[in-house]
Amino acid sequence: MSGATVHQLARRVVLVEYGHDLTAVLAAMAGEGVSLRAMAGEVARRYGIEVTHQTISTWLRYPDL
Repeated sequence: MSGATVHQLARRVVLVEYGHDLTAVLAAMAGEGVSLRAMAGEVARRYGIEVTHQTISTWLRYPDL
């Protein structure tokens, strides 16, 4: 699975299960100065999706799909 496909899947899961736009959540955290490692931890805590800080960095650069 490509990184973009994983991003799409994660976005859909978060939207369906929690009603949140994952891209918007990450952008908001980035805007607040939250570190990539902290974002990865928060995504795991909130949504049960465990990813690395490098993955979060990549996701922040993907356009809305």
